[in-house]
Order: sequence, then C-alpha cells, then structure tokens
Amino acid sequence: MTEKKFIFAASTCAFQIEDGRNLRGRTDSIWDEFTKRNFSIPPLGKAEREINSIAVAADFYSKYKTDARIMKRMGLQGFVYNMDWTRIFPKNSTDFNPEGLKFYDDVFKTLLENGVKPIPILYHWDTPMWAEIQGGFENRDVIEWFRNYVKIVFRYLGKYSDLWFVNDENSSFTLDGYLSDYLPPAKNNKTAFVKAIHHLNLSAAIAKEEFELAKEAGYIAKDALLGIDHDWVPPHQYQTGNETAVEKYNAWCKNFFLDPNLKGTYPDVFFNDYKMRKLILLFQNKI
Repeated sequence: MTEKKFIFAASTCAFQIEDGRNLRGRTDSIWDEFTKRNFSIPPLGKAEREINSIAVAADFYSKYKTDARIMKRMGLQGFVYNMDWTRIFPKNSTDFNPEGLKFYDDVFKTLLENGVKPIPILYHWDTPMWAEIQGGFENRDVIEWFRNYVKIVFRYLGKYSDLWFVNDENSSFTLDGYLSDYLPPAKNNKTAFVKAIHHLNLSAAIAKEEFELAKEAGYIAKDALLGIDHDWVPPHQYQTGNETAVEKYNAWCKNFFLDPNLKGTYPDVFFNDYKMRKLILLFQNKI
C-alpha cells in the first residue's frame, strides 16, 4: 500500500492577493469588472457588505520572493494557488502572453527553492472579460477556450508540480454567480446556471484529457495527479427525523457537483426537480 503523505500548506487565489492587475499585458476578469462597478465601503459601525478594490491587494506580484521566504520560515510544505487565466490569455483564446507565463514560472521556481511545493489551481471564478463578453461559461465555446489555456499551462509550467486542481469551489461560483447575483457574473438566472455548471464540468474533462497528453509529451510527471477542489461541508443530523434533509442536502451540495466528474452523470434529484428538468430538456439539444 502506497504511503500517504500529508502536506502542510497554505491556500489563496490570484485575484485576492496578486495585484499587478494591468501590468505586463494583463487585462480585466469578471472580478475586476464586478469590484469596479460595485465598489462599496460601508460607514464605520455599519454591518454591511464591503466590496473593496483589489488594485493593490497584498502585492504578491512584487513580493512573492519575500512571501516564499516567509512560507519557508513558517514550515509550510505546500502552497495551493490558482493562476490567473487572464494574465496568461489577456486578449483572446489563442494568443498567450509570455510575460504572464514568466511570472508564474518565476513564482513556482522560487517556491521550490524555498522548499515549498506549488499546488496550482487552474481556475477560480475569474473568467477573462473577453470570454465573458462572448457568453463566458454559458457559451459552449468556453470548453475550447479553456483547453487552449490549460494546454499552455501544462506545457510550460507542468514540470513544477505533480499535484494539480482544475477548478475551485464550483458550487459557490455557480450558485452565487448564476443562481444569484452575489458574485460575478451576477446572472441570477436558472438557465444560465444550468449552462454554466454543465460547461464547467465539461471543462474538467477537457483538462483531464490535456493533462494525460502532457504526461505523454513529458511536460508533467507520469505519476502526477489532477483533481477538483469542492467546497462541501458535511451535514450533521440535529435530531431524529432529519435523515431526509441530510440526504437532500448531500444530493444537491455534494453529489450534484461531484457525480458528473466521478460518474459521468448528474444525480436523479436534479432531473426530478420539475423546473430544473424543464431547463435541462430545453438545453439538452445543445449539449
């Protein structure tokens, strides 16, 4: 039996800490647009939602070498970090930005020099604006846009890690960004949700294909792993009689987001929901 190794790691994402929003070719993502349009700092003492600017953030873009040394002193063994799709493909789906790749090449190299394993996440909610203008994850073409992105990442950065994730917290992204307007792209539309979640799942399959091809080409180690980071919280039965509620929660909040990737199908609860079933039937001719 293969020994399982625990990795003591920290985790964050590009948009939250990186800065350098328009440096060396980078353009806006849906998060740049959302924070600019909805910027709001509540008055002192008011418990209201804050949507702040990330124009500076923690300036990881300039301070990653110092941050890597801090991680080393802390004893961190890994750093889970999502790359910025827009930094690598700032204009369209075909022309990648060498400066963007160089930044992540430098970051991953610096982490390894400090004994910290890079654990990259390919996508964390930050769709490039050029893609969103064309429909984003509601447009089936996003699958090929994403393919081009991951192909370049695996080719030039695959050597730095044997542990990768396709995407992060799909449930928060789709529920809050497509079934509500709490997060970008703020669609608040069930049809948009159905399209987005299905294309998001297909993008994971595409990434897996490219991951295996990258292994064959020697860009990634043969024993490297690719996964999905899902934000599910296990439910606890409060009292006898809550069994159905627990099962329903798991069906919608766990199985609905994992089954398509692990089993190749959506759970029955999705198709049995009358309103969702109608949307699926309308959409099935196009997927």
